[in-house]
Amino acid sequence: METKPLSRNLFKIVSCILLLLWTTINVSAQCPTIANPSPPAICGASGFTFADLSIIATNTPSEAAVIVWYNAITGGTSYFDTQLVSEGTYYADDNTGICGSRESITVSFQVSPSGQNLDQLYCSNENPTIQTYIDDVLQTYIPSGGSVEVYNDSQLADQANTTDAIPMGAFSYYIIFIDSGGCESQIELGNVGVFNAPPDPTPADPQLLCSTSSPTIGNLDPGTTASHSWYVNLDAFGNPVQPALLPSTPLINGNTYYVQVDDFFCDSNPIPVTINIDIPVDPGTPANLEYCEDNI
Repeated sequence: METKPLSRNLFKIVSCILLLLWTTINVSAQCPTIANPSPPAICGASGFTFADLSIIATNTPSEAAVIVWYNAITGGTSYFDTQLVSEGTYYADDNTGICGSRESITVSFQVSPSGQNLDQLYCSNENPTIQTYIDDVLQTYIPSGGSVEVYNDSQLADQANTTDAIPMGAFSYYIIFIDSGGCESQIELGNVGVFNAPPDPTPADPQLLCSTSSPTIGNLDPGTTASHSWYVNLDAFGNPVQPALLPSTPLINGNTYYVQVDDFFCDSNPIPVTINIDIPVDPGTPANLEYCEDNI
């Protein structure tokens, strides 16, 4: 049996060790390092992406260029550079994804997100505008002394005017909350839908009825063949005061009643009808009258 020289075996062992060390050092050199794992809260958060996070997370552009962000220290799911960053903790890997345990960074914003559902539905006869949407939904979440901006696009290139009408159908708005110091929140999404309201009824007004028939709500002409309801009052916003009147409700002379067409989601405007009930004059009691000739 031939024995190989010890020096040859030793050379192979040393070569393997050096190769392993070189591979480890090379991989380690590619793995991104985080300059500050808890940086100050970001003021300009609107449109802040993972590409932006890569720039502020490391000391050198060359390191930043190869960062891939994950939602877990190992394994997990990666983010695209163009995705918006939310407040939270993220983990940096390189473009090979073989860094093992990743370094982390915790992101916070000067203006935190509302954390609320900013969707809203309207009917066409409400004639909603951007200001209506701000008043109804966004006003509550504006920072004290701050403001809100509403955009038609996610690139924040087309800001909506407060007087703009909200179009029919479904539309998405991109919302930025701003504090008193000018710091901006991350973009938030609000989906707004406007549905067609049914046509208003066209009842005769006033309507004349006879007292001898004991008229009720069911005797009124609603001016529509669609499903409808009658009400006796409107609130300060012009909406009918519930409940709706029953068809058997007696009418009161001189009162104004309001008829509204009911639909699945939207209702028509309430239309007023004034009631005049005719009260016949008492003709008296029948009798025979006698006259003398000298009285004629």
